[in-house]
Amino acid sequence: MKDTKNFNIALLAVVSRGAKLFLGPITLLIISAQLSSDELGYYYTFFSFISMQMLVELGIGHVIKQYISHAYIEKDGEWLESSKIKIKRYYYFSICWFVGVALFLMFVIVLFWIYVFLWNKKLW
Repeated sequence: MKDTKNFNIALLAVVSRGAKLFLGPITLLIISAQLSSDELGYYYTFFSFISMQMLVELGIGHVIKQYISHAYIEKDGEWLESSKIKIKRYYYFSICWFVGVALFLMFVIVLFWIYVFLWNKKLW
């Protein structure tokens, strides 16, 4: 039973990657065909902010998933209390980390907005 569960998870991961590979270029074609040049500029600006978020996160989400998966320990079919405590600590760390990243990015984006729309009237 466990092998079929792992196979199903792997199959869903492969299908997900395949869908992204196929639908990504189609999405770009639709976006470039339907948006005006001004709207396309806004789209790429905000897309850059989203990419900056991934850069600022430093891959911590993946690392936390790895740590949590290694911290999960069962003994005699029971989840160990020490394992629960470790996972809670990782969870609290991840909440603090991502809130910090969100606040930092909000600060940067607000500064960018102030520069573009309030101080620098020549840009628009």
